[in-house]
Amino acid sequence: MGGETGGGAGGGGGGGGGERAKAEEDWRDCIECKIVGTLSLTLAGGYLLYSRRQVPTSSVKLRKFMKGFAFTLFGLAAARAAV
Repeated sequence: MGGETGGGAGGGGGGGGGERAKAEEDWRDCIECKIVGTLSLTLAGGYLLYSRRQVPTSSVKLRKFMKGFAFTLFGLAAARAAV
């Protein structure tokens, strides 16, 4: 009883789980976090596509990598917006 946390008087420690679940649910519903995360990933992908234009066309592997990574960031942005 001395080392327990989250249990109140007479609660016995069972009430901590509901508070934890509510705290975990709150961060997923934060609309500002979704907007910032989605925009950050989208802008990073767009910057990679923009930077790709400056890579010489002889560097085919680097250009493909940059394009693939940019589209991966776009996919992550869409997933971040949906979840």
